[in-house]
Amino acid sequence: MGKHRSIAVAILFALFLGPIGLLYGSFWGAVVISILMFVLLLLPMANMAQYLFSFLWLLCPYISVYKILQYNRKHPHHHHSYHPHHRPRHNQSAHPEKP
Repeated sequence: MGKHRSIAVAILFALFLGPIGLLYGSFWGAVVISILMFVLLLLPMANMAQYLFSFLWLLCPYISVYKILQYNRKHPHHHHSYHPHHRPRHNQSAHPEKP
């Protein structure tokens, strides 16, 4: 059973930490975005690179949420705590019918 990952944590990490925060949701997504951002820093077109850099930074939370949703679908979260819509099963032998 896999551990359930939080979408809120994924958004916060990716939004504030960019590609480093993307590591929570997707290792390879973080690697690709980091490489693209590094290449943008090397480009001589500073104004255009700044817009693309900002776009990639803001793209990180979307990628992270997408990957977290994929992960959570593959690794469902099972717990045995109370759920308001869960009805417990009753053992019929423990509750004999009254005459």
